[in-house]
Amino acid sequence: VTQLSKQLSEHLVAAELARRGIVATPFSGNVPDIDILAFKSGKSISVQVKSAKTGNITVANVERDYLILKQEGNFQRVIAK
Repeated sequence: VTQLSKQLSEHLVAAELARRGIVATPFSGNVPDIDILAFKSGKSISVQVKSAKTGNITVANVERDYLILKQEGNFQRVIAK
């Protein structure tokens, strides 16, 4: 599982929590043991997301399924499909 796959998984979980009415904030890997902080009705919990890969099949192919990634000099452009 690549770092990009891990980040995508965390953001997909945060998006699903938001879809269910839960405020969810993903962290960028600098908070030990916490990937997402979720809050609803005065209560907050920390969430740790695990990504999976089986054989040569990844959970999501980011570039094929969701994004167009373009390197432009020192910057990377991310375009949603």
